[in-house]
Amino acid sequence: EENNHEQDIINAFKHADMKVLKDDVVYLDNVGVTFIGRDDFSSSHYDIKRASLSDLIMFSNTDEPIILLDHQPHDLNEPANLGVDLMISGHTHAGQVFPINLIEKLIYKNNYGIYKNTKQHFTSIVSSGFGFWGPPIRLMTRSEIVVIDVTFDEKPTEFFNFSM
Repeated sequence: EENNHEQDIINAFKHADMKVLKDDVVYLDNVGVTFIGRDDFSSSHYDIKRASLSDLIMFSNTDEPIILLDHQPHDLNEPANLGVDLMISGHTHAGQVFPINLIEKLIYKNNYGIYKNTKQHFTSIVSSGFGFWGPPIRLMTRSEIVVIDVTFDEKPTEFFNFSM
């Protein structure tokens, strides 16, 4: 495809020996953690049907930690109900330009930062990211690179503690 920026990024990651997760499941047996990476929610605009989360999670052991990478934080109930422990997203840029951040708060349960559902032991982290969408400006938001420290609790009902 002409001007396919996504494919350029994927190629750069692969060239750096990174695995790109697009509707993929990877189990790291040395730490006992499953990563699920979903194709983007907007892929349907390009005639790509992304796999359902329930289909992807069939390949996972929900008794062990599951980390979901999903670009857009659309639905937090489905991953929580299916046994995902941590969902990491971006997309929102924390609004990027005021007052879009106020509109995003109406659209997303977690448009930026940390959301915890303690009953289901589910946490969502949404980063504002480093780049831009549209004009290369930010107004009343900041670019960021997030470092997440994940530790495993000894209690079988609670896998993670998070800090940003």
